[in-house]
Amino acid sequence: MREALSNAIIHRKYAMSGSILVKMFPDRMEVISSGGLMRGIELADIMSGYSICRNTQLARIFYRLQLIEAYGTGMPKIFEVYQSIGLASKIEITPNVLKISLPNTRVATNPASETYTLNSDERVLELARDLGVISRKDVERLLEITQTPVGRILKHLVEAGSLVKSGNGKNTKYLLP
Repeated sequence: MREALSNAIIHRKYAMSGSILVKMFPDRMEVISSGGLMRGIELADIMSGYSICRNTQLARIFYRLQLIEAYGTGMPKIFEVYQSIGLASKIEITPNVLKISLPNTRVATNPASETYTLNSDERVLELARDLGVISRKDVERLLEITQTPVGRILKHLVEAGSLVKSGNGKNTKYLLP
C-alpha cells in the first residue's frame, strides 16, 4: 500500500485538476492518479524497474524521508509481493490515468470469507443458531477477519432482519429474531 500511495503522489501530473483517489472495497484497494505514464515509457518499462520521475523534488523528499527505497523499484516490488502469495495486483493505464488495484490479502487468503458474501452470512447465522447469542468478537474469530468488515457483515444481517442487535458498545450482542 505504501508503495502504491507513494507512487501516486510522486508520479502524479499536478498540472491536471483532480485528486488522487483511494477506493476501498472488501476484496481490494484501488489507487487512481492523474497523468498516466510519462511520454516514451511503457508498462513493460516500469515493470522491469525503469523509471522516469515526473516530480523529482518530491521523489528526493520521499527518498530522504525513507518512504521510498530507490527509483524504479515500486511497481516490480508490488507485483512480486502479491505474486509470492499467489495473488495478482492489477494495473490499468490510459493517457491520463494510472490505476493500480491491490487485493485484500485477508479476504483472498481466507476462501471461507469470499468477499463477505452469502457464505459468510450463512456461517454467522449458523454460529448464532449454535450459541444463541453472539458478539462481534465471536464473528471475528469465526471468519478470521478484522473488526471493520465484521461490522459491515453484522450491520447487513441486522438490516436484512436476519439478526437482532441488543445493547451498545462492548456489550453489543446479536441474536436470531
